[in-house]
Amino acid sequence: MNRDWISFLVTGPEANLYRFSDFACVEIFDRRGQTCRCRAHDLDGDGGKRAYDAALEAAKAADVTMQGLEIVGTENARTHMLGGGATATMRDCREEYPVKHLASHGMKWPPTKRPA
Repeated sequence: MNRDWISFLVTGPEANLYRFSDFACVEIFDRRGQTCRCRAHDLDGDGGKRAYDAALEAAKAADVTMQGLEIVGTENARTHMLGGGATATMRDCREEYPVKHLASHGMKWPPTKRPA
């Protein structure tokens, strides 16, 4: 587990995600559909706690869902070279996404399919 940041997810409509990114002092480093993976970085040895707490308040203000990104199980990682400098990492664990704040639109990760 890395103590330099806290990883989490935010999900919501496009305009809400932009509003969140304007006010949250976090790194948004990956996006899949309406969900962004974020990092709240360490400030003076707090492991990202202050930035995470500020992001939670920004999520409430921007009306986006915020979920934790937690690794469950043993993280026995093996990295494989794919060529051209690319790698793939396989782990014996799974991710869980506990809801920290559910926005009014109800969107969250993983997305649920709507009944036909």
